[in-house]
Amino acid sequence: MRNHPNTIAATLNTGISMRIFSILGVLAAPACVAQTDLAPITVYSNHGSDSYTAASSDAATGYDLPLRHIPQSISTITARRIADQGTTSLTDTLNQSPDISLQRWGSANSGFNFLTARGYTINQLQLDGNTILNGGGPLGNRGPELNHMDSALYDSIDIVRGSPTLTSAIGDPGATVQLNRKRPTADRRGSIAAAAGSWHHTRLVADNSGPLTSSGNLRGRAIVIHDQGGEWQERARAKRQTLYAALDYDPGPQTTLSLDVQLDHAATHGSSMYSFDNYYGDPVNGYHPFRRGVRANAAPNWANSRYNGGQIHSRLEHRFTNDWRLRADYTYHKHHYDQHYGVVGTYGIAADGSTALVAGRWKYRPGQHALDLRADGTYTIGRAHDLVFGFSHNRYDDSHIPDSYRALVPTNAFTFDGDIAQPPLAYLDGRDNKRLSSLYAATTVHLSDSVRLTAGARYNRWQTKQRTAYIDSDYRKQHLNPYLGATYDLNDHLSLYTAYSSIYKPQDNARADGSILAPESGNTLEAGSKGSCQDDRLQANAVAYTMRKKHVATIAGLRPDSTPYYNDNDSHKARGFELALSGEIRPGWRISTAYTYNHIRSTDGKKAKPAVPAHQYKLFTTYDPGDRWTIGANLNWQSKTHDTPYSNPTTTNPAILAANSQKAYATLDLMAAYRPQKNLQIGIHANNITNTAYKTTPNIYSYGAPRNIMATIRYDY
Repeated sequence: MRNHPNTIAATLNTGISMRIFSILGVLAAPACVAQTDLAPITVYSNHGSDSYTAASSDAATGYDLPLRHIPQSISTITARRIADQGTTSLTDTLNQSPDISLQRWGSANSGFNFLTARGYTINQLQLDGNTILNGGGPLGNRGPELNHMDSALYDSIDIVRGSPTLTSAIGDPGATVQLNRKRPTADRRGSIAAAAGSWHHTRLVADNSGPLTSSGNLRGRAIVIHDQGGEWQERARAKRQTLYAALDYDPGPQTTLSLDVQLDHAATHGSSMYSFDNYYGDPVNGYHPFRRGVRANAAPNWANSRYNGGQIHSRLEHRFTNDWRLRADYTYHKHHYDQHYGVVGTYGIAADGSTALVAGRWKYRPGQHALDLRADGTYTIGRAHDLVFGFSHNRYDDSHIPDSYRALVPTNAFTFDGDIAQPPLAYLDGRDNKRLSSLYAATTVHLSDSVRLTAGARYNRWQTKQRTAYIDSDYRKQHLNPYLGATYDLNDHLSLYTAYSSIYKPQDNARADGSILAPESGNTLEAGSKGSCQDDRLQANAVAYTMRKKHVATIAGLRPDSTPYYNDNDSHKARGFELALSGEIRPGWRISTAYTYNHIRSTDGKKAKPAVPAHQYKLFTTYDPGDRWTIGANLNWQSKTHDTPYSNPTTTNPAILAANSQKAYATLDLMAAYRPQKNLQIGIHANNITNTAYKTTPNIYSYGAPRNIMATIRYDY
């Protein structure tokens, strides 16, 4: 399909919108015709079900609403889907959601993992309702943090696409991710699962939950995870371990006090945060694609990283008799990440393979306090309406080594085998301090039985102090972000909606003189339709959107150590649409599928974000042919991507540009599970069965996992 700008220029006009709504009706209608004699739902978790969707969420507004009545695009990944799909890291789990794309630089466990939605990096993260600021770490990316968070911890994951006006209000207009960890259950239950697969991958997960007193007013849950191996790059090794413990205590029938602790540890050896350039050569001998196989590793044997993270979360919740609720959340995070890295061939490869090993170190120890106080409930003015208001505060501090003087050691990219000495390094010291205080309020006014208006705002006070080799800043800003949305029920199953949300993103990027760029700002307008049937077990969504953003950072040049400085003269305009269907089509047949399109242009009219696919299609479906079997398939397709190489960002050479592109591709995964008895399951996942070779980002020699398998046995008690 040709990506002509005029193709999407009118995605919000009536004609296109009506076509989208018609497609939605065709998708949802067969499953909504008959809603009687349905099989009962088997509940696997507190909030999710034996399905691939949820009936409601509070991730978009702060109070619980049916998905059909939330005037924003939202999807949910349930614990059942995570188990069926066999994803183990949070990064890979999120990558299965509609419109989310993963750009991975280097290995899965040591590299930069950038998740994008609607073309923009996902940097808004909420853990059990608390906003967690992004900061520290290489390039400010959440790669190590997200990739070392195990997906077995989560009861459900909500992804709200678009501008995060009400929930965090600080960040890109891509998506906000709300992680809902598993909580103690009222009944006693447990499971233990063991798995083994390709590249010496082994995994053990034990989960035990239930009441700790005879009255059930004290409940506990513990999850222990050990995951080792699975690195497909040559010579690379990795492991991660997680301990999660949670307590819920009811001092009275209307009050719950919760406390939970999570400890994470991860280590890697011989793996790289980056990789080779995609080309080699020079103007005299010409330029050619670099080829060493999809498992080639640009890291030396001594490269290593250590990650240790700890989280303490507490919540006090009181439910009043008049449908009001008061909730206080406090979270403390402490992480320590230390990476000794080396990468070969990232600053150019000569015609004979001559290149350099670039060696350095990332080290950071961020600590963060997050507090959220809120009240939500209903008020009556003629009709009952929903309301939430509250206050949140985040304090982030990191005295760290943000970078080091990089050492260059000559070597050869064609013959490199990891055997090279580690050079001495001189380190730079630095700091990163952030403060965010917010007041927020939102209400959904029920104008009639079919019309609802949602309005709200968030006032933010932002402060950041940053010191590096080139920056010494004390930056303060305040801003009010408004939000307005509306839904209209066409009938009991189909609704129309529209929403306006604002964009505000303070930046860490600096100009050549060390001054911080102005915050990115703008707005998003979207309109769409949502369908729901079979008692909300099947959800459909169609949306078209447009976005404008100014003060976008662009690289203006390089400093002596090759780190960039920026200006903020660019602006972005984006248009796109999403079509999604998720849930249970009929008893025993579950599906999650979506087609998305996104097109972003810069001020000069050129395509922005060319490394992010404009088109994506995702399909995951499972079917139970009987009580004992589940079979399924996962298909992911994306359109062509391209970008300029980091070692030569201004090149116009056709051979270099061709080497730094990735043609459209698809991957296919298969799964099957057999239950010889009610509480025992044996399963197998075969991933990338066609052994498709594809780059995880177009301008780096970093490939996705080749064909691999994972076998699992699980016992429930």
